[in-house]
Amino acid sequence: MSSISASIPQCSAVSGCPKIIDIIIESPNGFRRGAHKDSLYLFNPGFPRPGSDTPRIQDVDVIKIEEYGLVAYLLLEFSHHQQCYPEMFGAGVDALVELADTAKKYGNMFALTACKLAMNHCARSSPENAIRLIRYIFNEGQTNPEADALVQSTMVLPMEIVGSHLGIGTLFMIYTIYRDKWKTAMEEYHRVIDDCPYLRTSLAKDATGKAAIYIQGALREDVAPSLMAVDTASRNAKGRYPKSRCAQKETVAYVKLDEPANILQLLLGLSHYDSGDSTSLISNCDLDIVLAVADAAENYDNQFAMALCKAAIDDFAWSSPENALRVMPYLLSPYKSMPGADALARYTMYLPTQAIEKHFKMRHASVYLVYAVYRYRRKDAMEQYEEVVHDSSHRSSYASDSTEKAARYVQGAMLENRFPSSTALDRACKNAKLCFPNSDWSDLSVWIKRIRSTIENFPSWEAVRRNTLDGIGN
Repeated sequence: MSSISASIPQCSAVSGCPKIIDIIIESPNGFRRGAHKDSLYLFNPGFPRPGSDTPRIQDVDVIKIEEYGLVAYLLLEFSHHQQCYPEMFGAGVDALVELADTAKKYGNMFALTACKLAMNHCARSSPENAIRLIRYIFNEGQTNPEADALVQSTMVLPMEIVGSHLGIGTLFMIYTIYRDKWKTAMEEYHRVIDDCPYLRTSLAKDATGKAAIYIQGALREDVAPSLMAVDTASRNAKGRYPKSRCAQKETVAYVKLDEPANILQLLLGLSHYDSGDSTSLISNCDLDIVLAVADAAENYDNQFAMALCKAAIDDFAWSSPENALRVMPYLLSPYKSMPGADALARYTMYLPTQAIEKHFKMRHASVYLVYAVYRYRRKDAMEQYEEVVHDSSHRSSYASDSTEKAARYVQGAMLENRFPSSTALDRACKNAKLCFPNSDWSDLSVWIKRIRSTIENFPSWEAVRRNTLDGIGN
């Protein structure tokens, strides 16, 4: 172990941070940043740890990393408990890619989630950005409702550019197959657009012919066809040529949906006035089916079906902590206050990290971003709470053995409670007084006040939600 003659740098994540610097991060150019071991390894389980040959500055370990400048700074920003975290929506593609790679390398799921949220936004700005970010946005084994729109926006790019960003692998193979099928579908689409009798020379001069030419031109210019584009072109043509006999059915042949048949059947049942007791259609389904119908209802903005699904989902929420985690994105909005949010989030606190990663979906990234921060802060608050409850320094001045027993009773009751509350503390104190009537509660008052203060400082979902998503619009 070598000792370096230098000063200890300040915390780079939070200006004026009162916590002691107990680890230093050094970039290849020699620039050093101060950090805190507890936060660093909590947020980054894969971060290198000090060894016997690790250099030190004034007894503080210096960990050398491969990352430079902005990426190293941002990584530490996402590795510190604080009120507001960096917003990545203004970052460029290079910074997002580099930070995402670094976050994945060290296991910082919080930073990776923030990057993916920003990547979704950035990818829509140009085909080049989309093709560069596709491999980060799409998770293996998970569906993405924006996949088609995102991939279709890249169809204008030469395959040389696509290959340079995707490389030779599974994603490139899937993309190539998709692109080939897309080309075939577009050829058929253009054939249908051109196959209108009013486009023939002899009919093209009247109002209906002019409307048909207008629709044909509008749809041929659209590189990513959609039903909305067809509706818009038809509506505009009717407005321009009110005497025409143009109708939407001349250009629309069919619509293909991605959902399985059983999900579509349920959704259609919930979309029909004569479906009888609509509640029974969904209430007898298992959670996988209910969530799939909820996703489909959201995709097609079926508010009635969404309301029925949420009612069924609420019943599943309290059946197990894992089910609570699965349904959380459907019950909690990241952009508005929700009653019962704290109780639902607390119910999942003792699930392993693997469970969170298993049920993570990019379409619900905003909720899981809030949840990740809430989980970190809740864990930190629980550690402080248990430290206060375990504190035995107050016992030396107890006047009686009865007071000691009362303190131990309160301590045991509160440590057994996985979800501490002021109500639980009041109940523990009341029972202790009944069990040990001769105890002197003036001796315990300071300790009880400290426990109560710690409980009151537990994070709330509402506060975390506001601070985490501050500046991100709905």
